[in-house]
Amino acid sequence: MLRRMKRTGLQRPGAVAVVLWSLLCVHTAAAAPDPRLVLGLYSVPAEACSLAAAAGFTVVHSYEFENDADADAAPFITRARSYLDNAQRHGLHVLLGLPRNWIHERKKNTLRDAIRGLREHPALLAWYEDEIAQNGDAGAVLELDSVVRDQDALHGLVIEEGRADKALRGVGRTRMFTYYPVSKDSRHSARLQTCAERFPVEDLDVPFWPVLQAFGVDLIDGPARHELLIPARGELEGSLCSALIAGARGLYFYPYMHPTTFVAVKNARASSGYGNYKPLPALAPELWAAVCGCVQIAQPLLDRLAGAHASQALRVARAPRGIEVGRWDTADGTLVVIANLAHTTCSVDLVCDAPAGDLEWITSPEHGVQRDGTRLTLLVPGPSGVAFVIKPAR
Repeated sequence: MLRRMKRTGLQRPGAVAVVLWSLLCVHTAAAAPDPRLVLGLYSVPAEACSLAAAAGFTVVHSYEFENDADADAAPFITRARSYLDNAQRHGLHVLLGLPRNWIHERKKNTLRDAIRGLREHPALLAWYEDEIAQNGDAGAVLELDSVVRDQDALHGLVIEEGRADKALRGVGRTRMFTYYPVSKDSRHSARLQTCAERFPVEDLDVPFWPVLQAFGVDLIDGPARHELLIPARGELEGSLCSALIAGARGLYFYPYMHPTTFVAVKNARASSGYGNYKPLPALAPELWAAVCGCVQIAQPLLDRLAGAHASQALRVARAPRGIEVGRWDTADGTLVVIANLAHTTCSVDLVCDAPAGDLEWITSPEHGVQRDGTRLTLLVPGPSGVAFVIKPAR
């Protein structure tokens, strides 16, 4: 992810988020939140938890705790418990980061004390580390994973990376990947990269959840070093669908608190250079509306996918190269998810084993469907994501 942005320059909790399902099912499922409804948001201050809950998120995260530099665990536990309490009041769970300096300095006793002090809190979803291994300190992450497994295997450790690290395939309870496909290059090429093109998800030993992009340098004054651009709603929905087709079963969005200024810094270990953070709803209302719209789509999709199986009763008869189509048999019909990450409208033909019944649209049916016996033809605008359920014929 944007590690330099997320480091000590971040003054308030923030960001976006995603999702954990088997992560919490180690000893007893009774303590685990419903895995079908875990949707996360990064960089959320305590005072914004009510807004996050109202938008449909179920998990929040704050960088306040990773940037904590206390020498011992007691002050950290006090601050983190206050945040956990507040999240619980709004029906939210928390993805809780541990201080980076403790992890880098191998402070096993301090980490143990913090985990023991908070592991019983009902709002805790999982422990979190942010690209420490990817940035050259895999040994520290391996030691952290050992401490978490010893002290709190129920909640486990979540590892986030911008790329897949083979050394970490068996480490942690799940993998999180930064899926930010909207850039100057993608706009120039008129196509976004799919989630599977960005990450070798088929080679993972643990579940994965992507962090979806709600960030853009076009909201920042100064020579920001990243070329990432604000995603349009269709780009965001398309990347959501691509991630689910690739196998993701939960999502995070990044960020709630967005920087608005950037000043280059010479020392890589100094402040990130990003500053003047503002809430995304106030800074970019259209982008926030797109994020909330994606959450409303993701909720019913994750709910159905939790018990779904790959469909053998529906085939793709024709789809242009680059179009992704996922189909699953569910309790109430065949779920179809299509990701068109090109900047052109494409036609997709699906063939059912038997005549299809009614269609229940999860996304907006802007272009509808043409039927010819067992064949369905859809015009899928690009970029966009399309999702619907084919009901059994009566």
